[in-house]
Amino acid sequence: MLRVAICDDDLKFTGEIETLVFQESRKLGIRVETEVFSDGKTLLNSIQNGEHYQLIFIDTLHRCIVALPSHA
Repeated sequence: MLRVAICDDDLKFTGEIETLVFQESRKLGIRVETEVFSDGKTLLNSIQNGEHYQLIFIDTLHRCIVALPSHA
């Protein structure tokens, strides 16, 4: 299963991205699980609490996240 995080303060936009992720995953036969975040701090807390995502869509203009931890 592919875990996908979507982070943006525009909930309409996150819904559109989530819909696209589900549509494309169905076409490719990939099971996905999405989690939507409305701010970077909540996403960062989720990662710091042990959640793992293989794909993260982040609003690059959103300045809440100082740094995401890197996993080698």
